[in-house]
Amino acid sequence: CGFALAAAGVVLIGFLIGLVISYAGGLEELIFAYPTSFYVSLALPLLALPLIVLAIYYAVQLWRARAWTLGSRVHYSVTLVSALLFLWVLSYWNLIGYRFG
Repeated sequence: CGFALAAAGVVLIGFLIGLVISYAGGLEELIFAYPTSFYVSLALPLLALPLIVLAIYYAVQLWRARAWTLGSRVHYSVTLVSALLFLWVLSYWNLIGYRFG
């Protein structure tokens, strides 16, 4: 159950690291062309989307079956909501996928 959310977290942290690496080359490089690391970084949130959808499914199942303790279910749900909010912020700033222009 927790694997999907943990994998999504790793992918989204990888996105942040890739974005920092893309900007570390200097803004001059971004003015004329996007570096390859920028394209790779923008693909990572797309990989996290199905993992988060799977985590939502698992969260619903956990709450229905009362499989874990209440504290564990709340912790899982709060982590899931924070991942969803992070994706919302990325969408607001057009950082999901390749929407340039």
